[in-house]
Amino acid sequence: MPAKSKRRRLTAAQINEHIRTIQKAIKKHKRENKGEHFTAVTPEEIEKKLKRINSPMIISQGWSGTAPGGTVNYNLGVYNSDPTQAIWLLAHVWVGSGNIDRTVGTFLLNVDARFSRLTQPVFPGLTLAAGAFAILNFTIKVPSTVEETNYLGNSCLMQFNWHDIETYLDRGVFVFAVSSGAAVDSDLVSGATGTAIQGQSFNETRAVDVTVLSASDLAVERMVLDGYKQPTASAVVGARIYDSSTNALVSTSQDVNISAPSIGVPISIPVSATLVSGRNYRVGFYALGTPQSSLSGDVFQPASFPYTENSGLFRINSAHSVGADAFPQGPNIFAPRVTIRTRSL
Repeated sequence: MPAKSKRRRLTAAQINEHIRTIQKAIKKHKRENKGEHFTAVTPEEIEKKLKRINSPMIISQGWSGTAPGGTVNYNLGVYNSDPTQAIWLLAHVWVGSGNIDRTVGTFLLNVDARFSRLTQPVFPGLTLAAGAFAILNFTIKVPSTVEETNYLGNSCLMQFNWHDIETYLDRGVFVFAVSSGAAVDSDLVSGATGTAIQGQSFNETRAVDVTVLSASDLAVERMVLDGYKQPTASAVVGARIYDSSTNALVSTSQDVNISAPSIGVPISIPVSATLVSGRNYRVGFYALGTPQSSLSGDVFQPASFPYTENSGLFRINSAHSVGADAFPQGPNIFAPRVTIRTRSL
């Protein structure tokens, strides 16, 4: 049974230590956030939260807008300010205008029923050590029939007692746009079952073959590579998009130089390309390290191909690689962890 939260008086030194720890966690969350928007508590807000509550709290959030029929990827940063471990923590996310309602019961019932209500993580919930931080990820599906406007999303952090009344801890609010011209982030390993694989060699071009399912052509704005690891080496990393039929490179971008150590920090690169509806492309990254032996990446092994990623814009047909900065011709069972941001044309 989780311990009941109690107000406690913190010293100025304890408050400053929490502020420093929380600011480090926020910096990490902001670096890993792949969405267009990000908010976080300020030092002044942290101090106010610490004085009014002695429980895990919401400290940061990131998200993007989407088009009708797309998905909003929302991530929530949670910090445990208690001196003891916190267990059975769950966050609930939904769309509605109730954030200003101070009554928890009616706040939770103010729901736009056109959207799903989501809860993370799985049973028995999140466990956070004293002074620890975690990020919870949510995918909000947007119906294709909703109006193109701005919507209010809500998050509520709770601690459960499986045989008694739960404890309300904290809340957050975010505004997301639904627009046919909105940028959409497509995680190319979402929407599939499979196995996350750590530490695969990554001194080559790794890509997935995709079919553009969007009814309109797509303008690419950026690509993000997750899970790249270089403990000792330096590396050159570049985003690549090839036409699957002609093998021609169809994207333009600037390669980036990554200095060690860099363990799993997302690498974001602006990209310019036009993807034609119905055509196939190989989308991925080229990486070359010095020395090569120490470089690796976390990848994903889908249970099967093809699958459609969560935004619905791309069908992922297969995975490929080649040991050079060239069209990835060879078959591979591992998909690189790539997110691509596009807008409809």
